[in-house]
Amino acid sequence: MPKRLSDGEVSELRRLSAEGVLQRDLAERFGVSQSFVSRVTRGERRERRERDGLVLVDGPVRVALEEWLAGFEFRGADRVRVRVAETLASAVDGCAASTTAAALATLPRLVGQLEFELERLANAADERPALDVKRLLREVQAG
Repeated sequence: MPKRLSDGEVSELRRLSAEGVLQRDLAERFGVSQSFVSRVTRGERRERRERDGLVLVDGPVRVALEEWLAGFEFRGADRVRVRVAETLASAVDGCAASTTAAALATLPRLVGQLEFELERLANAADERPALDVKRLLREVQAG
């Protein structure tokens, strides 16, 4: 099984790469393949972070959602909806970045679920819907 790097190790790997350390030297130092180092330094490997036991992928949908959520204070059941929306946004980003048939087939359902949760949160906040997830995904996939 390939070695999993901690967030700190990934940050250190990126820092050393930016300072000019060769990929093969980084691969040896961190016990991973050179191709993995290459993907990390090119940004193809997504940042992941854990919050309240959930691993979240910071992709464009997740980041846009977080920016919108920052302007509101949700309470009670709406806080649960925020967590659901964050998890769905992370899943949408992960599936959108994948090339597997299963991920691509799952994407429309996840987008629909996320849009439903966003509408509920927008209603709770007495606001417009948070973001146009489908439009954002089209932009990400186009370029």
